[in-house]
Amino acid sequence: MRLIPFLLLPVFLFARDEKHPLPESERQEMQKQFKEDISDYTEHLSKSPKEVRLYSRRGDMHLFAGNFAKAVADFEKMIELDPSQDAPHWRLGIAYYYINDFKKGMDQFSKYHAYDAVDRENGVWKYFCQSCLEGIKKAEREMLPYTRFDRHPFPAIYDLLGGKEDMSPEKILKAAEVSKESESAKIRRFFFAHLYIGMWYEIQGNKEKAIKHLRLATANAYGRTSKTYMWQVARLQYEQLAGGTFRTAKQP
Repeated sequence: MRLIPFLLLPVFLFARDEKHPLPESERQEMQKQFKEDISDYTEHLSKSPKEVRLYSRRGDMHLFAGNFAKAVADFEKMIELDPSQDAPHWRLGIAYYYINDFKKGMDQFSKYHAYDAVDRENGVWKYFCQSCLEGIKKAEREMLPYTRFDRHPFPAIYDLLGGKEDMSPEKILKAAEVSKESESAKIRRFFFAHLYIGMWYEIQGNKEKAIKHLRLATANAYGRTSKTYMWQVARLQYEQLAGGTFRTAKQP
């Protein structure tokens, strides 16, 4: 399937179309591949039951396939077999989020912060877990601290989540639009902006805007061509909202 022409399409092309941005055939092919990969890793694990990398890969495929509890089980098995995998395991934090175990998610992202205090994306997920568990205001007050610059648009996303008055989704998107980056870097920047703006709207209780932005993240050419990990997460997040699974912040 040729996706190169898609790269030339405007980022906002899909805003007026409420259908899933991926053709049904593409989604079915992905699910088929996930199922086949899970089967292959399971077969290998039957012969090598202590092979950490196999649990890692099968856990990823379970997550992408929407088997969140099974993803958690595989990721936790990794840590049981090799405790050094614990602190850097942000993927386990995301899996906890999807089984609504927000306390474990918070703890996992906090562990990762001790491992890497630069990656604000980790702090973003800790914020979402804490908002669901303890409310937005407490999540804002207890956001993980960062002192070094992270890639765009994460400093601005972090300001948005932190409740800074001079930050808004419109400002984040405008900055991406007028940036002097290469076209490919700009498309990547839009991907992360729409993903986390969408999740922010979801936490705020605005389902309509959440679905709009998560759909744009799913449609984004950067993710669709690379099938990057976070693009799979964006797709899952969009599909969950479109299917009626909606996470909002705990009310005071």
